[in-house]
Amino acid sequence: LSGSTPTLRRRPALTAMPPLPPPTRPLLPRRLLPLWMAAAVVGALPRWSSHSWAIGDSLGERSLRSSTCRRRIVARRNSAGAEDLSSAGEYLLSLGMRQDQLQKVASRYGRKFNPDVDDSVKPLLQWLTGLGLTDEQSMSAIAMGPGMFRCTIGANLKPHVQWMTGLGMDGSQIAKAIASHSHILTYSLEENLKPKAQLLREPGFTTAE
Repeated sequence: LSGSTPTLRRRPALTAMPPLPPPTRPLLPRRLLPLWMAAAVVGALPRWSSHSWAIGDSLGERSLRSSTCRRRIVARRNSAGAEDLSSAGEYLLSLGMRQDQLQKVASRYGRKFNPDVDDSVKPLLQWLTGLGLTDEQSMSAIAMGPGMFRCTIGANLKPHVQWMTGLGMDGSQIAKAIASHSHILTYSLEENLKPKAQLLREPGFTTAE
């Protein structure tokens, strides 16, 4: 044993990884890059490459179909809103209302926006002007609260202004409040606005606040 020489085991020679084929298509999407790299390491590149491209193509087509569908839905909504405005919308446009304000009117009105111009639109605009609102403020008020067209001026809208006056608000304050928060004119005085005003007085708020 002392004269024998130890036998060294030879390790198998490492085989070089075959070179990757030149890319024939654009780079993979970033989300598929880890799968492509893992497939290259285990030597399954040919099998995974075609599968990865199939997945990428499928996801791309699905995303394209989804975006196209969303654009069609938005286009239908816009075209429907333009049709629903009818003569009332055209009249408001002629007075200087912006297109984005008209879209708000159509979406907030809740149904086809077609109030009578002579019986509803013109009287409301005259009433708002009488309160001291400018033309721009009147258009903003209509955009914020198109439900005013469903209200009667004498029975529904004027009592709200009288209540604001009783709270101590002057004409300019009422005009600013209606221009920016005209939807409060459609709320119930007895069931909504007066109870809320009473709750604000209890912690110590003054009428002016």
